[in-house]
Amino acid sequence: MTSSKNWQDNQLIVNPMESVAHTHTIHVDYEPQTAARLFTAEGEVHWTPNWIATLIKGDCFRNNDIFTNTHGTIFIVNDYDPERGHIAYSRVAPGMSAGTIEIFITPEGEGASVQITYRMTGLSEEGNESVRQMTADAYAAEMMSWEDDIKIRKNEVDQWLDAKN
Repeated sequence: MTSSKNWQDNQLIVNPMESVAHTHTIHVDYEPQTAARLFTAEGEVHWTPNWIATLIKGDCFRNNDIFTNTHGTIFIVNDYDPERGHIAYSRVAPGMSAGTIEIFITPEGEGASVQITYRMTGLSEEGNESVRQMTADAYAAEMMSWEDDIKIRKNEVDQWLDAKN
């Protein structure tokens, strides 16, 4: 027996959740096209403490490639264009939050300016609390830790980049 659903039985449930958007700019000592590689699944392995990336689809340098990180967060590549200095991801932490990450990289002195924007929405009460904790100050501190981690691990990053060339 096949059941059918009348379109009148469909429902739209509105369940507003907490949302936040923050932007912060850091500096890295790499030219923009090289700097772009640092903000990929493979690149972050070399400077993010305890980062483990698992490639699910592709190599994470093409649209629609997918990877997960140490915490089980799912990332989908929306754009990876180092020549334009643009990288974009969708990210979902199951049961917690969903959002986007957008990165713009421009020349700055002998390195690059990296503008990073996170847009996040909670998916649960626990996720809402996590989103509420992402204040502008907390986000800026996190991004500054990224800049510091890249500087601290410069030798490891340089070795990885040299091996890729």
